[in-house]
Amino acid sequence: MSKVTHFLPWDRPLPAQAAAWLAAGRTGKPLDLSDIWVIVPTRQAGRRLREALARHAHGLGTAALAPRVTLPDGVFETRREANRASPSAVRLNWARTLLAARPADFPDLFPHTPERRTFQWALGLGERLAKLRRDLAEGGLRVGEVAARAGAGFPEGDRWTQLAALESQFLCRLQKAGLADPDEARVSLANEPGPPPSNIKRIVLLGCPDPMSLALTLLEAWSATVEVCVVVQGPADRADAFDAWGRPLAGRWPDAVDEPADFESCVHVCTDPAEQSERIAAWATSYEQPDSMLAVGCADNAVVPFITSALSERGIAHFDPEGRSLARGGIARFVTLLRQFANDASFVTACELARRPEIIDWMSARLGGPFAPSRFLAGLDELEAFNLPTSLDFAIEHSRGFQADFPELAPGLELLAGLADDARRATFPRGFLDLLATVLGTGEADRRKLDEVEALRVTIDEVATAGGRDAVDADEGWELTLASLARSRVFEEKPAGALEIMGWLELLWEDAPHVVVAGLNEGCVPESITSDPFLPGALRKKIGLRSNDDRLARDGYILAAMRAARADGGRVDLLLGRRSDAGDPMNPSRLLLACRDEDLPARVRFLFRETPPSRSTVPWARAWTLAIPKPRSFETIRVTAFRDYLACPFRFLLKHGLKMSAVDPEKRELDARDFGTLVHQVLERLGNDDAWRDCTDGAELARSFSAELDRISTDRFGKSLSLPLVVQIESARQRLQHAAHLQAAARAEGWRIEEVEWPFPEGAVVFDGLAVRGKIDRIERHEATGVVRVLDYKTSDKPVSPAEAHRKKLSRGEALRHEFAGCEVAGAPGQWIDLQLPLYRLAAARFGGEVVCGYFNLPKAVTETAIATWDELDEPTQAAAMECARGVAAGVRAGNFWPPNEDARDDEFTRLFHEGVAASIDVGSRPEGGAR
Repeated sequence: MSKVTHFLPWDRPLPAQAAAWLAAGRTGKPLDLSDIWVIVPTRQAGRRLREALARHAHGLGTAALAPRVTLPDGVFETRREANRASPSAVRLNWARTLLAARPADFPDLFPHTPERRTFQWALGLGERLAKLRRDLAEGGLRVGEVAARAGAGFPEGDRWTQLAALESQFLCRLQKAGLADPDEARVSLANEPGPPPSNIKRIVLLGCPDPMSLALTLLEAWSATVEVCVVVQGPADRADAFDAWGRPLAGRWPDAVDEPADFESCVHVCTDPAEQSERIAAWATSYEQPDSMLAVGCADNAVVPFITSALSERGIAHFDPEGRSLARGGIARFVTLLRQFANDASFVTACELARRPEIIDWMSARLGGPFAPSRFLAGLDELEAFNLPTSLDFAIEHSRGFQADFPELAPGLELLAGLADDARRATFPRGFLDLLATVLGTGEADRRKLDEVEALRVTIDEVATAGGRDAVDADEGWELTLASLARSRVFEEKPAGALEIMGWLELLWEDAPHVVVAGLNEGCVPESITSDPFLPGALRKKIGLRSNDDRLARDGYILAAMRAARADGGRVDLLLGRRSDAGDPMNPSRLLLACRDEDLPARVRFLFRETPPSRSTVPWARAWTLAIPKPRSFETIRVTAFRDYLACPFRFLLKHGLKMSAVDPEKRELDARDFGTLVHQVLERLGNDDAWRDCTDGAELARSFSAELDRISTDRFGKSLSLPLVVQIESARQRLQHAAHLQAAARAEGWRIEEVEWPFPEGAVVFDGLAVRGKIDRIERHEATGVVRVLDYKTSDKPVSPAEAHRKKLSRGEALRHEFAGCEVAGAPGQWIDLQLPLYRLAAARFGGEVVCGYFNLPKAVTETAIATWDELDEPTQAAAMECARGVAAGVRAGNFWPPNEDARDDEFTRLFHEGVAASIDVGSRPEGGAR
């Protein structure tokens, strides 16, 4: 037999030509190609070939018996050992080898080893060593042969000698486990080949510009007994640009003669991945049936999510032949969290688990009908915000305090604690599978979830046998499962009419008249391999492995073939980004710089020119407007809500009418309100404890405050505090120390506390039928003068002036937000922004005598701790404040919560209105008044 090379014209797409060439000379019906073995570069190429053969047979009015179609590594399946180690077995045994190895025996390999050599560390390093052996095996090499192949004077000789010794330990471990090394099996088969399958009469290497060298070694041996054909898509007059196996030769590709005359019209320099995806989506929408006219390729995996998102937004069905990675899938994250939970049942992990749909379904099934997921999650938010738990046990203990409002909270958390125990005790694989079945077997399952669960089951089955004769323990099973899931993909069925998003190597097999390729950036095309820590480019070339120069030639040929196939009536558009999604600069592929010397300056100017901001990041489009429910009638209003209405009536409605508030799931420390509450709780004790209230010894009072702070913080947050909490509690302690001395001095001056946290009596303050609710922090009376002093504690970072907190001057050109809020500030026009102290003054009038109001400031700079009274709050000012309060009450009672204050920024509602409130609200639901 022999090995022959055939050239197929490259002026038209490959699939139809390949089908016709394979069928040539076959006259029987059906078309019988079953004695042919066809080797193609990718799975997608195999699918395209089968489709083309089916169309060709249909055109002949018959059916076809398909040939055997595999990837290049499929040639090694002719001799498959029953005990061949799976990928999980390779990972496990490399990890065990590394953990058992003595670093002192490998000084050049492990110059620095971590203090704790964990299984995770061993898995990561083992994966790199396994990849190294795969790369070498593809070239027919073993680790121990590298130094000799590299030649005399090789500086890394000692390192590779130690690598070979470590490889020997790995192979011995595999052998003892009763497992066969897959890389060694391939090399042995190539060196000692058996015959090809007896039913195969011809082997065809079809459209493979970069097959692995080891497969070619085996094909070379088989060519002695069976016909081996190398089929190349390319011009026969350039046969000298390919080697005997159809691989493009370095130095011959890319070639300037393949450059299109209209380069600048078919190469598109984009700002970022978003702009590339928008251009692709625009092309797709221009075709009535895009799947038959347009082919989309992507050389940069980071751009693929942007393309799928842009196509989805336009309702264009799409499909990724490479499948969906489980690394970003729900099941991988779920198993990762479960593993973390088994190791450390922290409250943070419990919260993340509790918010997953799998856990909510499981809880609903376990706790029965009364369990309301929304109430459980709301209770979890409240518990997290108030107690800031660090442990699940602490959270469970304090969850009972929320029983009245959130009855599901305590049983839900107890159920999670039981899950942590079950995960901790789970044996591998049986207990692990039972645990997953218990949790994942509840709730409705869509196709996506079923596919992921099946992939998980297959992964666990593989991991369970990874030890061969040796058992896999639970810790190894968890980590191996996670490592395998991170590399697993789920392959789904292609929807009818879907536009496929293909990788670079698959584009040679594309037959659409219009091809668009994104991600034509250096490092993606050609893919760089110079960063390999064991096999840099220079060493690869020296030992005979495929190098960067070979990849450049391969990719230059693929680009030229794509263009040549569409030179007459077709089109190829290439897109590249100047920046990644993270904003990092990116360079054009060197393929785009392959041109005549005289054209290079203009080419460089074109490819490296400045690009305008991406259209996708400038005009933001709103998907929908918010419909606001009809405002309820207000019967009461809190004192603090007056400030909210004056600032923005619409935000007042969201906060006080619709009870909207932001939830911070990442909250790990006290916010300003929590910090103030903590200080308030200590000072509340001051007014209720006679000994404290009458104490004039600042040092003694400071010690009492400190002890009370410790008691309150321990009761609320437990004894195990996070670092941010420790810092905040110490800040509160310092402020209270200075407050104690200030309080002792005030008591010595004759001020005696009469009330703390004093609530407004019913009917004390009413405007237009709207009752005002409030609670005054502190009311005290001077024993000599009888003056009543109303104080509000302020724990803001800087001291607060009562006058400045309630009124502000209008800047030039600034209009009043409310006509009733106008006032005079230091002889200039101003407006009311808060009414707290005037309303306190009105409510406290029942105490009799003169009433003064102010703030007890406890700022960050503790030396500025002081009582600041509002001496200018006289009767005219009080009357003006009450007139403003009546205006607010009238607006609230009338349901007038419009227009919004578009200048309000940096509050909890800002992120809801990216381009303004008015533009975000449905016109028909705007709360513009009239409700009573």
